[in-house]
Amino acid sequence: PMQAQRVFVIFNVAFVFVCAYFWKRVTGWSSLSSILLVLAAGSSLANNISFGQLYLIMTALLLLSMHLLNNGRTWVPGMILGVLAAVKYYPIVIVAGLIALLIADPTKKRIYLNTILSFLMTLSVLIVAQFAFFGSGVMREYFTSAFLPHLASDLKGQGMYSMLFQSWDSLGRNLFVYDPVENPDPWISWTAGRTLLKLLATTFFVIATALVMYANRKSSRRQEVFIAISALATLAILPASATYHYILLLLPVSLLVSVDNNWVSIGLFVVIGFIPYGFFFSLA
Repeated sequence: PMQAQRVFVIFNVAFVFVCAYFWKRVTGWSSLSSILLVLAAGSSLANNISFGQLYLIMTALLLLSMHLLNNGRTWVPGMILGVLAAVKYYPIVIVAGLIALLIADPTKKRIYLNTILSFLMTLSVLIVAQFAFFGSGVMREYFTSAFLPHLASDLKGQGMYSMLFQSWDSLGRNLFVYDPVENPDPWISWTAGRTLLKLLATTFFVIATALVMYANRKSSRRQEVFIAISALATLAILPASATYHYILLLLPVSLLVSVDNNWVSIGLFVVIGFIPYGFFFSLA
């Protein structure tokens, strides 16, 4: 296992440059500026490499799919998204943005429809292959003991009140749900408050996303905005997130930058990459 981890570290380091290359292709930035921006992911980049996570590789492939889509390619981007979604479900939100574009931009209906169909066919084939290889028992166990608990922020080995993996569920539990060991002194002992907080947060981001899409429905940059806002909203309501997830911000930021060099987005991305988490943990 240690040797495999060392190999994967080298693989991830190589993808720093792959990610920078496709950032350059999407945004039109220079090679040096693109590398510096990827390095500005800070703790997110470092933890992807040190913990052997897949999100740096996923981000590079998502950027590649956007580059291909921008150049009129349809089937290959859909296949890339389908393969990634079979491993991590985050790319599904990109397809959700494409579905919204399919409604808002009939002039590119063929492009978006072909990409969506390619995604669905690829994902379907891979799911069928998983069932054939692992068997229905293993897949059923995965959904019941891993996938569904993860959606409820129940991470094995982390605890229901863990602050290391940020989520609205964890915040709600710490504020409202009494536990004699994990949380003996909540702010208000009101179990329903956790559900209400998560519902309000999700509703807020869904409405905000819809309003942004509606405001940009006739804009020449609606493709970038629709996909970027879908990606950002999903990251805001993930059932659990850690520092290494923030590398995924490179995708929506690249789309916003490709339109008008959105320096606010770039500044926020850099700030997130260098938040002094150790200081906040010392206060807990």
